[in-house]
Amino acid sequence: MSVADDIRGFIFDELMEGQPAEGDPIADGKLDSLAMEQVIGFIEDRYNVTFADDELVLENFADLATVSALVERKRAAGNGS
Repeated sequence: MSVADDIRGFIFDELMEGQPAEGDPIADGKLDSLAMEQVIGFIEDRYNVTFADDELVLENFADLATVSALVERKRAAGNGS
């Protein structure tokens, strides 16, 4: 399973229960700030990465593809930060 699919699954299974699993919930603006905090916590726990304060900007969390790319870069760096 890809990082994007894993994050998307978490969002629809845990945060958007009962809603159709369609589209990109991040890009579509379906998540409020609390939900995004939960997504970030899930990513940090699941992938053992930590986001620095300067990484927590809208540009890095604009859509699933962007979030996934950031997680992959952090994992490839090997230190999670």
